[in-house]
Amino acid sequence: MNIEVKDNHVILCAPQNAKREGWAEAFKEMAANGDDQLVMPDVFNDEESVFFQAEHLPQHVLDGIKRGEEDIVAGRYITFEEFKKRFSSYK
Repeated sequence: MNIEVKDNHVILCAPQNAKREGWAEAFKEMAANGDDQLVMPDVFNDEESVFFQAEHLPQHVLDGIKRGEEDIVAGRYITFEEFKKRFSSYK
């Protein structure tokens, strides 16, 4: 986003160049130079999972998580796209 102030007006414009232009080449150069190391540790080992300590959660939350896991195993779920379709009909 380009932001410009002109004649007491703020003008917002889409950038003229492509988003992240040149990033791929820069990252390749960083890797070649060994400069692509993490600067802070990963938060999760598996980014698809969220880990928590069960002893810090109320029982009703743990019960809800268990029911949700059982529903998934039993095939009782819908896709996010289906959810959006159903939800939009309530507006």
